[in-house]
Amino acid sequence: MKRLTSFQTPSSVPRESRHSSRKKDERLTCLLTPLPKGKQLSLALVHYLAQEIPDVRFTLDPRENANAVWVCGYGGSAASYLGRLRELHPDATIVVTGRAPAASWASSVIEAGADFAYSWPVDYRLLGRILRQRHVPPQPVVPDLAPDLERIPHW
Repeated sequence: MKRLTSFQTPSSVPRESRHSSRKKDERLTCLLTPLPKGKQLSLALVHYLAQEIPDVRFTLDPRENANAVWVCGYGGSAASYLGRLRELHPDATIVVTGRAPAASWASSVIEAGADFAYSWPVDYRLLGRILRQRHVPPQPVVPDLAPDLERIPHW
């Protein structure tokens, strides 16, 4: 199974891999990392998002078992932070947003462990769908060690 990058659409992943096993009535929990500008702004954003995306429960508490993590406002600087975040939330979908064009920093955050990278602002309906995508861990690449029988000389 392939890991999603910012340049792949969720439709390129098989449907059964994209959706979690949560019940329909169970709300998704999304950890919102504190914004670079401070906790008060983060609290205001959590309250605002509760109205904009009511079927997702946003939290600032990193101890909660989050299905998704939104690293909001960091852009490319999130790369150094993502390794630890992935360790704390190994199965969560991690989304990074930033004001700079994503093309300039997306590859660094994807390589560091994020599932998606977008420039801000992001449409809230799109964000809600992205947060529901299931994290697909990278699969190790195993070289094909079987000999190519057609290339072996036949004596």
